[in-house]
Amino acid sequence: MKKTITFLFSLFLVGGLAYAQDLTTAYSEDFSEGVMPDGWTLYDEDGDGFGFEVVEYEDGPIALISASYSNAVGPLTPDNYAVTPAINVNGLTELQLVYNVGGQDPNWSLETYTVFVSTGNTVADLLNDEITFSMTEYLGDDPDTWGEQQIRIINDLEMFDDAEQVYIAFRHHDSSDQFIINFTEISLRGEGTLGIEDQVIDGFSFFVNGKDLTVKAGDNLELLNVYNILGQTIKTTTPNSSQTTVSLENISSGMYIGEIQVDGIKKSFKFVIQ
Repeated sequence: MKKTITFLFSLFLVGGLAYAQDLTTAYSEDFSEGVMPDGWTLYDEDGDGFGFEVVEYEDGPIALISASYSNAVGPLTPDNYAVTPAINVNGLTELQLVYNVGGQDPNWSLETYTVFVSTGNTVADLLNDEITFSMTEYLGDDPDTWGEQQIRIINDLEMFDDAEQVYIAFRHHDSSDQFIINFTEISLRGEGTLGIEDQVIDGFSFFVNGKDLTVKAGDNLELLNVYNILGQTIKTTTPNSSQTTVSLENISSGMYIGEIQVDGIKKSFKFVIQ
């Protein structure tokens, strides 16, 4: 049977207070580019070739999706992970994770997933309770998610109050012969002001020329992120060279935070666009 899509929205809260408006955003992703964002790590642990991907629906949102059924192949048994890039949370406490989740077809939405917040980004890290918060949900227990998008708000993240960086991950598992689970509008926020990590990277330097930011390092730059002072991502690139220049033509004048990664080490720095 071909399975279809409907989208609506409702609310679900895990721990503490509901959505607060005055928190600092450490990470935000709405998948508006229509492709998997740079820096995400995907694991297809069941090895069937069907993993997480980003899809733009004609009558719905752009979503991060994983399937337990394919109209071309039939039933699937997914064990798929999607992991964000490292998120700078230095200086933030009382972290709050917000996202939307729902099954695609109201008649085929009995999916199971787990959401993680962790200081590591491997499967082993995510399954390590000492460094990871996790919550597993069976959508069959919540009819509001059958063909609908529902907001999830998670506040039980005190274990990361002293963390410098974390990862968010989603796992689709213990599901089969349903259809597709969708995730949209992911954000991580907290109380306080994002700090600047004091890491030493050989050969690091940067300069701003107009609205062009040039960054150099002694080894390959694996990642360059640019955030505004609220912690919202403005630009993400994966240079794979020791020098890169990015255009910030469409941003307003003001202070911004750059973040680079070299040999797995991250360093943040402030700069000003005139």
